[in-house]
Amino acid sequence: MLRPGLTPREGTLALVSRQQAIHLMDWVGRSFGLDPSTGRLNVLGTNGVRYVPAEVRATDRQGPAGLPRRPESFTLVDARYTLGEQARGLASALALAAVEERNAGPWAAAPLQIEGAQAGARDYARNAAALLPERAFEPTSGTFRSSWSPDAGYSPVLETADAGDALAGLAAANGAGLVASDIAAARAAVLTATLAAQARPDLWYPDVIVQDGLAGVPAATERPTLEPQLAVLGGRLAWAALGDAEALAAARTLWGRLGAFWDDDAGTFQTALGEPLYVYTPALAARVVTVLDAAARAGLPEAETRLSAFFRGTIRAGLVTSEIWWTGEVGSGPDDDLDGIPKPGDVPVGHGVAPAFRREIRFE
Repeated sequence: MLRPGLTPREGTLALVSRQQAIHLMDWVGRSFGLDPSTGRLNVLGTNGVRYVPAEVRATDRQGPAGLPRRPESFTLVDARYTLGEQARGLASALALAAVEERNAGPWAAAPLQIEGAQAGARDYARNAAALLPERAFEPTSGTFRSSWSPDAGYSPVLETADAGDALAGLAAANGAGLVASDIAAARAAVLTATLAAQARPDLWYPDVIVQDGLAGVPAATERPTLEPQLAVLGGRLAWAALGDAEALAAARTLWGRLGAFWDDDAGTFQTALGEPLYVYTPALAARVVTVLDAAARAGLPEAETRLSAFFRGTIRAGLVTSEIWWTGEVGSGPDDDLDGIPKPGDVPVGHGVAPAFRREIRFE
């Protein structure tokens, strides 16, 4: 989310990021809509039937010399409807739509008119919101599952991170008027009850909430991990932002407990409580930043300070391995702006590339 008071450099980076997001939404809206009755990919549309599947493979074609390849066609690999990914996509589309609306002008992207349907961010969100309360909800048991597929049906398990993301997605859809308040609240109540029933004996949330009696809740001797705690906190904060006092109280409690994961010396969170090796991927780092930002907006103590420390120590000095010329690399040297992040090797400065991230970093 853009904030006032950005420096020119930060504003340029924000502009680039927004345009990249609009470009990605373009591809998704044009080509990633799976109709489960036919198994074919098409325009996503707004019919509340098609969804973005778990995995699609792109076939690229070579563009003009010096420019990157462009996707030419897409093939379905995994047809599953995945609860957490759908919820995150919904929240991302709503965030992008809000940015577009706040920044109307020559750089704002108009919705795409494709076969009579719009493939813009808000339309993506409308379609995702129509499916979120129902597609992964198993009616016999009255619980959510992590995935559903046209062939295999419902997954037997619900991952805690998916439950937290679904909570946040329902709140976002409710706040945008895309899901009726009573439906969103009812489904959120199912998720919070499931989370409460499956909490570990030590009150941390397990990685997986097991359904269908396949296994028991993980023992308290297994190390709690960071991601499920963050996901639940993010879901609680999303409802707190809508004025839910109970959700805010629960978020404050979990935030206080989450302090046990924070390593003040390293300026980062332990990824498994008590484990001296911290392992971060770009996806986990993005979750940390998103939740810390929400926590700061909710006024939770130390959230802003930890967000700043995490960005400097884990993202800027760790995950980011190179940066584009828009953010400071303007000459022929390896690191023109002397910020410690070099430009990519063997790439002419005049062309520029997207910021590159390491697949994984480890702290010991």
